Amino acid sequence: ARPSFAFTLLALPWFALAAVMVGLSFDEFLKNGEVIRSPRLLVGIGAFLGAVLLWIAGIILERIARNRNEVVRLAYLAMDGPVNERPTFVSVPSPSAERSQEYQHSRPA
Repeated sequence: ARPSFAFTLLALPWFALAAVMVGLSFDEFLKNGEVIRSPRLLVGIGAFLGAVLLWIAGIILERIARNRNEVVRLAYLAMDGPVNERPTFVSVPSPSAERSQEYQHSRPA
């Protein structure tokens, strides 16, 4: 029902891992002037990319779900509503009724 929320929760640990790994590499760079443990930095960048991809996938899936709901809602609104009034029928006089009226007019009163 809420893909954005679910995928954000899935991305949070990856963001945390990325922050720790990149933070440690950045701290090492500030102390030594170079990154000695480059795999740590690469893991941090990879974790960050994975987190961003999860987060964007959640946003896209949320938008798809909203669009589908909107299409269904618009299709529902395009349908004819229930008939509140009884249909009006045009009454056509039957031939026997016409003859009886002619008969009444032709008889002397």
